[in-house]
Amino acid sequence: MLRKGVPLWVFILTLLAVISVAFAVMVIKTQWDIQSGFQVHGDELKVYEVDGKTECHNIDWGPVGQGGSSCHDIIANNTGDYFLNLKMNTTLDSSVGTVSWNYSGSLLDPEESELIRLTLDVSDTAPRGISNFTISIYGWRST
Repeated sequence: MLRKGVPLWVFILTLLAVISVAFAVMVIKTQWDIQSGFQVHGDELKVYEVDGKTECHNIDWGPVGQGGSSCHDIIANNTGDYFLNLKMNTTLDSSVGTVSWNYSGSLLDPEESELIRLTLDVSDTAPRGISNFTISIYGWRST
């Protein structure tokens, strides 16, 4: 007696398709596009994208999920005749994550440029939907 029903290969393909869709939905739900505004404070400080020509006003961190990180490179340029100190702060809530940079803290010489890497680290428990914040970089004359 033959059983009538779904062939085994159809069942297996259907199961694989369902698993693939479930995995894709899980990945999509845990990542979101994160944007930040970017402000520069200081008369003699300009900050550019890595092309060295486009001033940086916004950063698109791309899709980042809980526990993930993303980097963005900028060029800080001292356009003045004095040494500059640099400082960074952000409006990113600490429950969402942190923004750090590789700036050593040394003075930026007059007419000098320095490549700086900003890193966004998103918390493992970051709430979904918190995706906009501002980064400010300050440059002031060293005395």
